[in-house]
Amino acid sequence: MKLSKIVLMALITIIFLGLILYFLSISEDNSFKKLNGRIVFQSDRGNEKCEIYSLEKEGIKYMFEGASPDFSSDGRFLVYISINQRKNENDNIAIYDFKNNKKELLDTGKMYISRFSIPVFSPNQKKIAFKSSKNNFDNIFIYDLESFSITQVTQFTETEKRKGLTIDDIEWSPDGSYIYFKVFKTGLFKIKIETQEIDLILSYKEWPISGFDLSQDDNLLVFSGYGNAIEENYKQKKDNIYALSLESGEIKQITKDGKTKEATVLSPDGTKICYYAFRNKSPFVGSELYMYDLETKKEYKLTETKRSGLLGLFNGMSTDKYPTWGKKYEENI
Repeated sequence: MKLSKIVLMALITIIFLGLILYFLSISEDNSFKKLNGRIVFQSDRGNEKCEIYSLEKEGIKYMFEGASPDFSSDGRFLVYISINQRKNENDNIAIYDFKNNKKELLDTGKMYISRFSIPVFSPNQKKIAFKSSKNNFDNIFIYDLESFSITQVTQFTETEKRKGLTIDDIEWSPDGSYIYFKVFKTGLFKIKIETQEIDLILSYKEWPISGFDLSQDDNLLVFSGYGNAIEENYKQKKDNIYALSLESGEIKQITKDGKTKEATVLSPDGTKICYYAFRNKSPFVGSELYMYDLETKKEYKLTETKRSGLLGLFNGMSTDKYPTWGKKYEENI
C-alpha cells in the first residue's frame, strides 16, 4: 500500500513538472505577422512524420506529408519530396500548384530519391536540380520539365583519397547557368552546367558553413557558420551570418550574436533572412524558425515547437527546419 502511494506521488510530481516545462516553452510571439510572402518549411510537429507547413501572416497551416520544399520564382509552384509510405521503395519528387491546388509526381525512373534529395527550381521554372546517391556518392542531376529528360551534372566517383561524398545544399545562380552546392565537410562549390567545370568558392577548412542562399542579382551569397577558422568566432563556436560578394570576394559579417543558425534563406525582396535553430534548453522544445531583418538588424522568432501527446512525455521532439521563402502567388495575380 505504501509502495503504491509512493508511485502515485512520483507520477503526480512528474506530471506537475511536465506542466511547468510545457508552459515555459510557450511564447506569445507573433513575429510571423511581419512576413512578406510565404515561408514553407519541413516539420514533424511531434508526430515523427515528415510534413510540410506554410507560415503566413495568418499563422501556420499544415499542407501535406513531404520534405525539402523549394519555391518557384513566382511563388506559384512548390517542389518537394513526397514520402513513399511503402517500405524499401524510393520517395518521389513532386510539384504542388498553389493556383490549382494540385500535386504532381515526377517520373525519375529507378533513380534513388529520398527526403534528402534537395529538389530546387531553376530561375525560369523549367528545370529542377536535385541530388541522387549511388555507392555512397551524391551527384547532381537536372530534370527538364518540358522534355521530361534527366541530365547528370556532376560526375563524382570513388578515388584513392575519396571513398564517399555528401552534397547537403543546392542553389541555382539567378541566370541559370551555374549550380552552387555544398559538400559536407569539404566546401562550397559552383559548377557551370554547360561545361561541367567546377570552382571552389569557400573551403570548409577556412569557412565551415552550415547553409547558404543567393541574392536575385547574383552578386551576394549569404551563408551561416562559425566564421573564418583562424578567427575567434570559430574558436569559440559562435555562429553568425555572413555575406560574400561574388564580384570582389569580400566577406562581411552581418550578425554578431553568436547564436546557432541553420539553412539560411533570403526573402524574395532580399531584406530579410530566415533560418532554423535549436535555442531552447527545455526538453520539450526542438528547432524553431527565426527571421533576421537586414534593415532593423533585429532577430524575430517565427515558430514555436514542443513535444505533443500526454504532457509531451511519450512523443518525439518537434523540429521546424529547411525553410524556403517565396512570393505569395495569390497576391501577385
